[in-house]
Amino acid sequence: MPRQVRVEYEGAVYHVMARGNHGERIVKDDEDRKMFEEALESVVERMGWVLYAYVLMGNHYHLVFKTPEANLVKGMTWFQSTVSKRHNARHKRWGHLFSGRYKAILVEENDYLTTLVHYVHLNPVRAKVISPEAGIESYAWSSLADYTKPPTKRRKWIAVEKGLAHMRFQDKAADRRKWLGLTEGLVDRSRLARSGVAKMKEANLNTTLKRGWCFGTASYKESMREKIERMKLKKNYRIENGYSDEQLTGNGEKAARLYIKESLGVLGLTRKELKALPKMDVSKAMIARILRKKTKMNLDWISKELCMGVRSSVTRAEKMLAKKIQTDKKLKRRWEKLNMQQNFS
Repeated sequence: MPRQVRVEYEGAVYHVMARGNHGERIVKDDEDRKMFEEALESVVERMGWVLYAYVLMGNHYHLVFKTPEANLVKGMTWFQSTVSKRHNARHKRWGHLFSGRYKAILVEENDYLTTLVHYVHLNPVRAKVISPEAGIESYAWSSLADYTKPPTKRRKWIAVEKGLAHMRFQDKAADRRKWLGLTEGLVDRSRLARSGVAKMKEANLNTTLKRGWCFGTASYKESMREKIERMKLKKNYRIENGYSDEQLTGNGEKAARLYIKESLGVLGLTRKELKALPKMDVSKAMIARILRKKTKMNLDWISKELCMGVRSSVTRAEKMLAKKIQTDKKLKRRWEKLNMQQNFS
């Protein structure tokens, strides 16, 4: 199965989850659970993450956090490695604790984030580990109880105040009680409309958690796809290296347009100036060459987009460019500059 691109940028919000290897437990007792939370506290403080919510279950965990700096991979690599090493050392075992890569879903910071915080906090109820009658805040290994406590009695590494503010609650006793009541109301789906939370289709949420890469509106997903395309331009990700999945489905044309935009910037041209150039101009030939190497767009699309006339002009321009580079040192430097600055191979 193709590997997903890890999208990192300042201010990104993620829903991260991982399961035990072969579905096995990742914690066996309360001592393991304490070690997990100690590692989580450390990574949150080290990376400067804003942890909105978490829950630790027997064979998996969920985290919802924001990264003020683009450091998802650095932090998660340390976190999972640390948890695994400590677990293995304590139980005198070896091998993988977690199953494959952790899943990191991008989350839009609006009602989608609110829905996800509730989803994570209610995980023990859905798993029937605790009953609503016992009090959903009674589960010890999540951030839910922290949302019910005053600042002096809760853990400082959980961003309760910011989480409440995002969900339009003040960090006061009365509002914290209202928030708990709202969360309790979500246990009964019939009370969802009365809870004051934007109603997200549960099927969409479940599908996203199982197979998705992004939880948000269509416009948010589109902006994230554009970020991925820019990553591909800068880091030279290749399809054969596994960086191809639904994140990029249907966006071949978008990727090609981004290549054109980046190339124009390096060459110091505008779209208008590009159109005014002769059909066989070397600048057009260079951009055409990049599109042919890096995208799957056909000759007709390239010739039309670059105003090169008929499709055969594209291949003829490429051949002309290859010959001129052999003798024209100035042109060769322009081509090398384009390759070097944009990381085109």
